[in-house]
Formats: sequence, structure tokens, C-alpha cells
Amino acid sequence: MRTTEFVRSLSANLWVVTTLIGAIQAHAAPPAIDPCTLVTAAEVEQVLGKLAGSPKRDQLGDTTQCAYELADATNELDIWIGSADSLAPARKRAKQPSAVNGIGDEAILDRGRIDASTAELHIRKGKQILLLMLSDTPPATKPS
Repeated sequence: MRTTEFVRSLSANLWVVTTLIGAIQAHAAPPAIDPCTLVTAAEVEQVLGKLAGSPKRDQLGDTTQCAYELADATNELDIWIGSADSLAPARKRAKQPSAVNGIGDEAILDRGRIDASTAELHIRKGKQILLLMLSDTPPATKPS
């Protein structure tokens, strides 16, 4: 699924984002939130397609990541939860930031910081940030 399709799909399925924001509001402080519990594998598959396996959790300082690798081996969805302090640096690093109204206290969508096929949605709610990152790498061209 192309990044543009992901953004359209995410817009059409804002209930996923609303669920994630609601989960952030329900927790008192980072790192109490486990991003792998915010959406189910079935919900990710409904929006993005078949998963390659179970989500993988990782901890980097006060930030927790949950990575969903898609079965097509070209796409991955990462959900990060961390301190809202990371939003200002993310905004400075952004290549094509766009404000997104109506999600959390503040949200920006950026495309192209990592590469042309990656979209990042940063959502701040209170003292926490939720980052949804979709990498959409085109399949390698097969030799003839």
C-alpha cells in the first residue's frame, strides 16, 4: 500500500487514531502505556493488510515502540509513545510538515524525512506524544 493510500486509509479510519488518543488520555504518565496494546493486530490488518507475525516491542529510554511488519515485506507500521518534548525536535527535522487539526492537542504529518515512502504522524496529547510511522518501500524489481 502506498503512503498516500495509507494517509487516506488512516483518514477514513480515524477511529484507530481516536482509540489511540483515548488510550493516551487514560494513562497518567509515560512510559506506562504499551503501544502494542493500543490497537489489535486485527485492527492493523483491517486498515493496512496482512501482518508477517506478532508486533515487536522495543524500549529506547522513555520511549516505547511497537513495530507491525506487514506480510508483503515492504511495509511496516511503527507506533511510538514517549514524552511530548520530542515534538519540537521532530518539527525542526521535518521535511514537509503539515498541521493536522482535530487530533490531540497538536498534531503534524510529515512525509519524506526518512525517505520518500515514509509518513510520520506526530500527535501530542498533554505531556505525551504518539508517533505513527508507516514505511512503504516498493518491492525490488526482479531481474529478467
